[in-house]
Amino acid sequence: MKTKIIFIYIFLLGILHSQEKPILFLDQLIDQALLKNLSLNSYSMEIRALESKIAQIRSLENPELAFKLMEMPRLRPDEAMFANLELMQMIRFPAKISTEVRMAQIEVDRAQQIFNEKSVDIIMHVKIAYYELWMIQQNMKLNQQNVELMKQVLEITRLQYSVGKTSQQDVLLAEIEIAKLEKEFLRYQEMEETTLAMLASLLNQDISNFTGLATAPDMISFNFEIEQIQAYALKKCSKLRSDSLMVEREKTMHKLSKLEYLPDMKVGIEYVSSPMTGFRGWSLQAGITLPFSLWTLSKANAKVQEAEANIIKSELIYNNERNMLLSKVREYYAKLRSLIEQWELYDKKIIPLAEQSLQLTLTNYQTGKTDFLMLLDTYRMLTMEKMEAIMIRMKFEQTLANLEKEIGCRDIEEILSY
Repeated sequence: MKTKIIFIYIFLLGILHSQEKPILFLDQLIDQALLKNLSLNSYSMEIRALESKIAQIRSLENPELAFKLMEMPRLRPDEAMFANLELMQMIRFPAKISTEVRMAQIEVDRAQQIFNEKSVDIIMHVKIAYYELWMIQQNMKLNQQNVELMKQVLEITRLQYSVGKTSQQDVLLAEIEIAKLEKEFLRYQEMEETTLAMLASLLNQDISNFTGLATAPDMISFNFEIEQIQAYALKKCSKLRSDSLMVEREKTMHKLSKLEYLPDMKVGIEYVSSPMTGFRGWSLQAGITLPFSLWTLSKANAKVQEAEANIIKSELIYNNERNMLLSKVREYYAKLRSLIEQWELYDKKIIPLAEQSLQLTLTNYQTGKTDFLMLLDTYRMLTMEKMEAIMIRMKFEQTLANLEKEIGCRDIEEILSY
């Protein structure tokens, strides 16, 4: 009966410990990170900068205004025969402009994909830090439960020592175990502060007053087929879509390089005046570039060859990234399945059996059927198994976060609506 009271007391202690800090809700932290993360905001500004280039490409080149004094016998302005004011405008071949606009739009789309990739990367880091914090706090909670348990064991040991049923060495061992637990708690506190600081930096929060309690769902839910995940990844992975846009960019560049064979135009209007004769009048000018001339044709040919090579290179990069993506999905999927099986084994079998073993050993210790060292070994075994279970749960959540980052989603449940 006394053994059951001890375990109920430890359970209530865990509840009280969890209420000391405000709960940190993961979804709210992710929203804040996406809104305030400085690195992510810089990528957003890059998109705006690239969008502004489209309007620049559509605009004409700056016109050229020139004033000319002509036919001066002694380089004296007042002796000039003509004073001309000229306005010139370069007009590029229209197909070149539309192609360059398309290239600029591709760059905007690629920047958006990079922004999306950075977003899911930020989400992944928030989740990894969050579940690392959860693991540390769970170990702190377990540590405090163990302290209270060992204090109860110390009382029992002292009582048995007072009636001559055990030695003073057992009392000292119990006191040493409590001291080791208290030292371990200090180490966990340091780890907690470090992880909170990392999480606060991702949220662009004041580190000095950022605190809270991380939580995890009671049950693990992961009911997806690998083919389902891979199909989603091929459509939604931002890195893959960025590489696909790179292929399109190089093809557009190839088209633009061929357009370099076509001439650009230059038109102008000139106001002509002759102070000497009193003549006033206008002149018109028009000209074209000669990209197909013999001494410049090799340059245009080289640009086309360069663009063709870049197309092949970008396609190879895309195909390699596609293969790597499918490989990573398979790797993370296998890890998740293994971690689920390990978690269920600990949750349904190993830990319940270890708890029963500790209860039985504690009862036998009180009745003198076993010694203190056996009790200590049983208690340590249960602690080790619980810590391993906590570690497995953290690894599952972090591996899932890595998988979500690779396939390009905030939450794996998004696959269901795809």
